[in-house]
Amino acid sequence: GEVGMAAVVGIGPYEVRKALEGVADVWSANENGPNQVVIAGTKAGMNGAEDKLKAAGARGIIPLPVSGPFHTPLMADAAGALEQTLNDMEFNGPTKLVWSNVNAAPVTSGEEARSLLVKQITGAVRWVDLTEAIAATKPDSIYEGGPGAVLSGLWKKSGLDGICETAGSAENLDSIQNN
Repeated sequence: GEVGMAAVVGIGPYEVRKALEGVADVWSANENGPNQVVIAGTKAGMNGAEDKLKAAGARGIIPLPVSGPFHTPLMADAAGALEQTLNDMEFNGPTKLVWSNVNAAPVTSGEEARSLLVKQITGAVRWVDLTEAIAATKPDSIYEGGPGAVLSGLWKKSGLDGICETAGSAENLDSIQNN
């Protein structure tokens, strides 16, 4: 059936999760900030959740132009395919502290990294929980891996202590590696 994602503006992850209880085929997918969460699922599921989300205080629900219901159980086939691919690869444990957006905790081994990569296909991105957990450790430095600056921008909007810097270029990575 038809699937998609929508930004829920005005309430946070905990309110969204509570509002979605008992609603079929829709999940909290990206918990980006205290007042912005992305839901995903079937169109019918998202439509069925609209009144509950508004009753919970959502100011708006904005459909997003995406091709799938990312970070939900509806992505199980993709997760299975990724798992098969990753099973043929060796994973070493991290040499620097790496945090997972699936469980909002540090990755402790190569096997855990492999498992979490698969789980992130079907599990919510728990950015709010993750940033709070990282901030509680009072880190000296925080880096966003990959291209762009979406996560460092969300960190800045969170109001938490510390600065999240981007690490998407070769120069950035060289600088981090030498620290």
